[in-house]
Amino acid sequence: MLRPVQELAGFRRIHLKAGEETQVTFCFRASQASFIRPDGAWVTEAGVLELRIGASSEDIRLRGEIRVTDTLVTDGRERAFYA
Repeated sequence: MLRPVQELAGFRRIHLKAGEETQVTFCFRASQASFIRPDGAWVTEAGVLELRIGASSEDIRLRGEIRVTDTLVTDGRERAFYA
């Protein structure tokens, strides 16, 4: 199954004045990286995921990686998405 090159897992709009800084904290759950298989199950595959934070998909300002150690099947009603 083909996966998109990148996809939005959640977002939060932060307004700052020029030169202003703030700390932003968020929680990323494995099910936010899940996709639906042809059998209808939501699955997060084991492997390395690159997380990108920025003003847009063209303006990435921070990158990091997380490792999913086990493949996870999630009930679609329990799949996480934060906006």
